[in-house]
Amino acid sequence: MKKILTILFGTVALLYSTAMASTILPADVNGDGKVSNDDAALIYAYICGTAIDTITTDMVDVNGDGKVNTADVVEVYLNSIPYLTFTADKEQAMTITLKGSYILDESLQYSVKGGPWTQLTASKPIYFGGENGTLRLRGKSATGTAATISKYALISFNNKTVSVACSGDIRTLVNYSNYASADTDEALFCYLFSGCTNLTSAPQLPSKSLADKCYYGMFYGCAGLSDAPELPATSAKASCYYSMFYGCTSLITTPALPADTLADLCYTNMFYGCTKLTSAPTLPANTLAKSCYANMFYGCTALTTPPKLPADSLAPNCYEKMFYGCSSLDIAPELPANSLAEKCYYYMFRDCTSLTDAPELPATTLAKSCYEYMFYGCSNLGNVPSLSASILAERCCFGMFFGCTSLTTTPVLPVATLAKSCYNSMFRGCTNLNSVTMLATDITASGCLTNWLDRVATTGTFTKSAYIDETAFTRDKNGIPQGWTIVSHEIAE
Repeated sequence: MKKILTILFGTVALLYSTAMASTILPADVNGDGKVSNDDAALIYAYICGTAIDTITTDMVDVNGDGKVNTADVVEVYLNSIPYLTFTADKEQAMTITLKGSYILDESLQYSVKGGPWTQLTASKPIYFGGENGTLRLRGKSATGTAATISKYALISFNNKTVSVACSGDIRTLVNYSNYASADTDEALFCYLFSGCTNLTSAPQLPSKSLADKCYYGMFYGCAGLSDAPELPATSAKASCYYSMFYGCTSLITTPALPADTLADLCYTNMFYGCTKLTSAPTLPANTLAKSCYANMFYGCTALTTPPKLPADSLAPNCYEKMFYGCSSLDIAPELPANSLAEKCYYYMFRDCTSLTDAPELPATTLAKSCYEYMFYGCSNLGNVPSLSASILAERCCFGMFFGCTSLTTTPVLPVATLAKSCYNSMFRGCTNLNSVTMLATDITASGCLTNWLDRVATTGTFTKSAYIDETAFTRDKNGIPQGWTIVSHEIAE
């Protein structure tokens, strides 16, 4: 029957475009509460002479032209398609603006209040809402609404005081007549709704096959959006969700993110500045990609529950600034990774001022800048675990606990040979720090202790290895502070 309907659609499309009334009256012929292809099939059977007790002529004269024919079948078929639909309680106007010399695909069309489909053009307001009815969009644009992140179509609503709800399936812009199996491998919707502060709901985004940068900045700054659409793809693409909900300050829930195959920058900035989010979705990936979670929850000041982060092998910048400024976060996720990468935890918990306990860090071999500024500004952090590392790297712990003003005692730092700038500024600004245990015997690496104990407590105890003379240290912020007592670490027999 689906094949018959497809043939009918192709053969009577012209009839539909010229004969349909402007007011669409779709029929739920089978009484299942929705209008679908099943209803179209029943109408077709009725036209072909099949007696159906529950059907009357009034029910199947869908277009209201006084006749029952294949035009009614097409009417139901087309109106079972979940076109991108906009509704508003009062009059509103939508305008398409083209950025970066983008050329709008000629297949894109609009319909207001069930009227005829008209080619969509840029810079021309389309009035809908209230008595004007709904606005629907459709198309057969294989590349969606953008060519690149600098060349794209931008939707705006002219009356900022009138809220707009969006529904339907985004794939109806790619291939409305076969949306469920539309090829979305090249479809981009970069910045499509960027700045639509009065958008209250988003369309469905059910594609499981994504393109690089497909949803880049799609809802950027949509301050009225409270719920995010489902994102079922299990394989992410490069920058696919980059800044997708950036600045969505009303967003209270996140979609599930089932992707276990990641790509560079895939979730970067995704929920940046979503100040009402309190919990994060599960992130199941065990193998990460460069900057995959960078800035993901940056500035989510209400976030209290972090996601689990099960990955054992990290990638460069993967968790960079992930929870930066999450001032309500009072518990950190476990970090079980043993294989680190450059800047993997860079600024990860910067200014998480409610955080009191740092997670275990089991890696024994560190990477360049891996813990750099990791807990910068965590002013309530008082408990830190021992560091398992036996091999350091350049800048590995640079500024790691900078400004942790509640910290009084450092973890034991057992590594014998320091690396270039490894502990530079590590405890800088820890104004209540009064106990340090650092057992290195080779501190000759360039900048390894520069500013590491700058602005700590004026008195305290410094425990050093028995195998290094105290004269090897300067008595200042770059070694052992003046006023501190020096003791030698007891060597177990």
